[in-house]
Amino acid sequence: CLTWLAEMDPANRTAIRDVFTTITDGQLWDLKKAEEVLPRPVSAEELENYTYSVAGCVGEFWTRVGFENLGEKFADPEDRDALEQSGKFYGQGLQLINILRDVGEDLENGRCYLPVEKTIQQGSGKLAGQEQLLVREMKLWQAQCRDWLAEGWFYLEKLRHHRVRFATALPLIIGERTLERLETAGAAAIENRIKIDRAEVKEILWKAWWARKDAERLRQI
Repeated sequence: CLTWLAEMDPANRTAIRDVFTTITDGQLWDLKKAEEVLPRPVSAEELENYTYSVAGCVGEFWTRVGFENLGEKFADPEDRDALEQSGKFYGQGLQLINILRDVGEDLENGRCYLPVEKTIQQGSGKLAGQEQLLVREMKLWQAQCRDWLAEGWFYLEKLRHHRVRFATALPLIIGERTLERLETAGAAAIENRIKIDRAEVKEILWKAWWARKDAERLRQI
């Protein structure tokens, strides 16, 4: 891998190093949180920083790499700054989907990524009689997630390369469907993990492939 990286052109090499550094920072923060004997509640700022470190930076990365390697075939160069920003938010939205979907499982493991005070009993990972507080916080972050995912559609509409649009649309469509089910499930999502089954993923993949040349058709899937 190091040889491959060394032989890469400077712009791509720098982009890869930057994104790996940021992702590593996010993973180190996560590991330190896991080592806490008495889990400290996460702040809203920490949650936003975490979603950026492990996913938002990836949206920025692919935008940089896309322009570097495809140029105007990727998107209008004048939209570069806006796309880096939207790519960042889109990535954060996808990571927030994972966090919201895994709330119950994380609680069982003694942690919670949402900024809720005293939600977890010390050492047990069970709700401390504050389920409604957690559900209220989940709804707040579901709304934030929807806003971030909306940036994905702005991003997708600006793309000029059909295959890149297809690859960008897949996680966006799956993410929005997952979010819709989380919103509908409410408190039940804590005990029953929401997921999109393989058959539905295959259906989305097939429809997205045929709609890849038209952003509006992708929205309708």
